[in-house]
Amino acid sequence: MSTSVAAWPLNMAAKYVGQFLLPALGGQLDAKLGITWQAADAAKPSAIRIMAEQASLSDVLLAQGKVSLVSVKRVQVDGADIDLTGRSFKAAKLQVVQPKALVERDADKRWMFERWLVDNKSATPTPAPTTEATKASAPNWAVAIDELGLAGGAMQFVDKALSSSGGKPVAFDVNAVNAQLSGLVLDDKSTAKTVAAKLMPLSVSLRLTTGEFEPVKLNFKGNLGLTPIQVQGQLLAERLPVQAFEPYFADALNIELLRADASFKGKVAYKQTPAGPSVQVSGDAALEELKANSLAPSEDLLAWKALSLRGMGVALEPGKPAQIDVKETVLSDLFARLIVQPDGRINLQDVVKSASNITSTVVINATNTGAASTKEKGGYSPK
Repeated sequence: MSTSVAAWPLNMAAKYVGQFLLPALGGQLDAKLGITWQAADAAKPSAIRIMAEQASLSDVLLAQGKVSLVSVKRVQVDGADIDLTGRSFKAAKLQVVQPKALVERDADKRWMFERWLVDNKSATPTPAPTTEATKASAPNWAVAIDELGLAGGAMQFVDKALSSSGGKPVAFDVNAVNAQLSGLVLDDKSTAKTVAAKLMPLSVSLRLTTGEFEPVKLNFKGNLGLTPIQVQGQLLAERLPVQAFEPYFADALNIELLRADASFKGKVAYKQTPAGPSVQVSGDAALEELKANSLAPSEDLLAWKALSLRGMGVALEPGKPAQIDVKETVLSDLFARLIVQPDGRINLQDVVKSASNITSTVVINATNTGAASTKEKGGYSPK
C-alpha cells in the first residue's frame, strides 16, 4: 500500500506529546510512504514494514508560550526502511538543517529539559506483566544510516550552576555548526558488532563566541568509533577563550584569570580501553594574551603576549606515567609581579592550589627551550 502526507501539522499530535512534554510542538510533515503488512502464520509472526522514499519535517518548533526552546528548519530522511516487527531502522541519508537550541542549567543544577517533562509521579499505572521470554523476544532497535549531516546549527549555552556558590555563570554561543558522519551502525546483535566496530569518517566545524571577543574557529576531521568509543583525527582550534570556562576550574586556582586565548593545530586520538582512557596528542599549541590578577588584593600579577609550544607531544596511558614532550618553547613579552614570601616561596609558585591527593607521575621532556622577546622591566603591559 502506498500513501502520501502533505503539510500534516505536528500539533495534531499534541494530546499524545502532551503526556510527556509541557512545551508545545509545532511544524509539519511531508512524506511518501509504502506500507506492507504480512499476517501471522504458524511459522512467522505478523510483520509491518514502512518504506519512505523521502520524508521531511519542516519548521519544527518546541516552544513554551512565546519562548522558542528548540527549532529545526528541516529534518529530511531519504531511502528509509523501518521494520516495526524486527525493530530496525535503515536510511540512505539523514539531514538536519538549521537546528537551534537554548541549553541552560539553573542555579539549582537543573537542566532546561528537566523542566519540560510532565511530572507523572502521582500517576501509578499498573505495569504490564513481563517475562524473560518476552524480554528476549523484544530486542533493541538496530539503526543503520549511510550518511548523516547537520548544517547551520546554532546553540546558546548558559550554565548558572556555580552562581549559588558565588561563581560566575558560563555563557557562550555556538554558530555555523556543520557536521558529516558516514556509515553509522547502532546494533547490539553479535553479527553486527564487527560492522559497528569500524571507524566512521567524521568532520565537524563550528564557531564559538563569548563576550566581545572575536569568534573562535574549531574544525575536526577524522574518524569516530563506538565499540570501543574512540576518536582520532586532525584538530584545529584558534584562540579559544579559556576565561569563559574559568568557573569550572576556578577552585583550583589562586588567581583571577581575565583572559587567555588557547590555540592548537595537530593530531588527537582518544580510545576507551578496559583499563581506562588512552590519549595521544601531537602538534603545536599556544596560549596568547594571558592576563591574570591576584585575588587579595586584586592586582596585576601575570601577563604575556604569547606562549608557543611547538612540536608538543602528550601521551596518557592507563597505569603509566604521563609523557609530555615539547621540542621548542617561545615566550614573548612577559610581565610578572614577583613577591618573595616570609617562608621563602615565590608567589607564582602558588598560582595553582596544592593537590596533595594527586599521586600521578608526569614525565616531561623539553628540548630547545627558550624565551624570545622577553621584557626585563615591566615588559608587556597587562592593561
